[in-house]
Amino acid sequence: MKIKQSLILVILLLIAGTAWGGAYIIAQTQNITFDDPNLEHAVREELQLPDGEPITHDHVQATTTLDLSNQQISNVTGLGVFNRLTALDLSENNIENLSPLGDLERLDTLTLTGNRITDLEPIAGLSTLTSLNVRENHIETLEPISELIHLTELNIRENRIESLHPLLAMEQLEDLNARYNNIIDIEPVLNLPMLRERLYIEGNPIENITVLTDLYDEVQDIDISRPEYHIDFSADGAVYQQAQTIELDTLGDAEGVIHYTVDGTTVDEDSPVYEGPLKLQKAKPFARSFSQKTGTLAPKLEMRILLTRTPIYLF
Repeated sequence: MKIKQSLILVILLLIAGTAWGGAYIIAQTQNITFDDPNLEHAVREELQLPDGEPITHDHVQATTTLDLSNQQISNVTGLGVFNRLTALDLSENNIENLSPLGDLERLDTLTLTGNRITDLEPIAGLSTLTSLNVRENHIETLEPISELIHLTELNIRENRIESLHPLLAMEQLEDLNARYNNIIDIEPVLNLPMLRERLYIEGNPIENITVLTDLYDEVQDIDISRPEYHIDFSADGAVYQQAQTIELDTLGDAEGVIHYTVDGTTVDEDSPVYEGPLKLQKAKPFARSFSQKTGTLAPKLEMRILLTRTPIYLF
């Protein structure tokens, strides 16, 4: 009886093994296809495969990098089979859904510049990423990527991001480009000990810029003037129908003088020195700027502000 049971077990194992082996062979020989013809064309170009020649499992296993930029791709379904990829460039396409990329668990570098992405949740599990570029998309929150703690480079320029708090655990981050978003609070970057290579934050409505005073000299490449030199204006950006009195001061304790112009010319050491409130008459256009921070109160006429410490003029 025991011999009979053992024989049956052996037969069942042989059947299962044959079935598994057959499925494996089929998977290995099955051609790779894509829903988006632009994606297939781009992949074929990268693999140097002519039309008509199948994309096989062997091609997939031999591929570690793909540059699929500028190919009018809208659907990335099918890319998940390239599970050996370490670098993928999908910049300047029409991609909205990143779900097919969730299986690319070996990715080190992912470039998604210039697409239509709103949600980063599908790539939240790509824990091996060290470089992520999502510049020029429609992203409002970084919360989904808060656990990508191995990131050393992050480019989120020109999105709709309001908070940098999801970056707090990214202690290896060295390079951050956050230009032209809706960031108000910049304090979270103070908790990133390796953020010393680059910090770009121009074009955000930051309200606490002076918290960067101590960090400023430690960052190799930073795109704002010294925090304490930023100019505080007594009037908000708007178009005024009545005369306005404008007062100027530095946000921090900075020795020096403020030079300005109101005719759109470049500020230099010969420009007028601010000595007190400036009264602008009714219907007189007025705008102001300091260094790289610009605010518009009305069109046409421009007021440029310059803080100087003799004999050095800071632009």
